[in-house]
Amino acid sequence: MALRRLGARSVGTTFWFQGSVLTNPADLTIVVDTGPMTAGNYLLSMLAAGSVAVVYDWQHRDASNTSTLHSQRRRWASGPIDDLFGNDIALASGERIRIILQGAIVGEFQGSIFAKEVEAVTP
Repeated sequence: MALRRLGARSVGTTFWFQGSVLTNPADLTIVVDTGPMTAGNYLLSMLAAGSVAVVYDWQHRDASNTSTLHSQRRRWASGPIDDLFGNDIALASGERIRIILQGAIVGEFQGSIFAKEVEAVTP
């Protein structure tokens, strides 16, 4: 049985969007935001760490940053977080990705988003 590698070929640089160390952040605090992105397909990941358990949403926002197009809730215990999207995500010009807390926390939390532009994967 042969294995076929499914994946995307890199076509651009990797962008690192670093969030600040947040102490006792309020509900709905934006942990990190990519800002407007150029149109393309991206592999996304987040590295983070917190001193307490945290609930947050990945949000794919429109170009005007007024609407959430897609959202995924995540829950993590305290400690390091390695969160990776296994598929490429298509972004139109000006769209952005952000991480937003769901609930206030008492403690520290920091997150960074890594975005790697890739060739679109077709089945």
